Amino acid sequence: MASSLLYLAMLCLTASVVVALQCHSCRDSTGFLECSMKLNHEECYTNDEYGCAKVTYRYMGSTRFMRGCVPKKQCTDATFCAAVNGRTECDILCCDQDLCNAGVIIKSSGFTILMTCALVFKLFY
Repeated sequence: MASSLLYLAMLCLTASVVVALQCHSCRDSTGFLECSMKLNHEECYTNDEYGCAKVTYRYMGSTRFMRGCVPKKQCTDATFCAAVNGRTECDILCCDQDLCNAGVIIKSSGFTILMTCALVFKLFY
């Protein structure tokens, strides 16, 4: 009986809980709205080398969208774009919490932001 308890205690001390990162997943949609309508979840590999990503890219003349797990080393525009069929025009946003790759990538130029601020200032002052 004592050896069984000792064995059980050793098993409990050496067991580790492995929890995989959960990401929203959709591939090659024509928009994030379409992507959101057919959204699934996927589990990334259990180590810390993967994260969730939200990607916008150009492919064969059209803009495409995807969400899913990617290696963290690909979480830069240049690395990811080169790794996926040599695509050169894309934006990638990575994160490392469960289901963190929801929402829409909003990208604005400095000029657009400056003009918006100037118009708001002129409107109210």
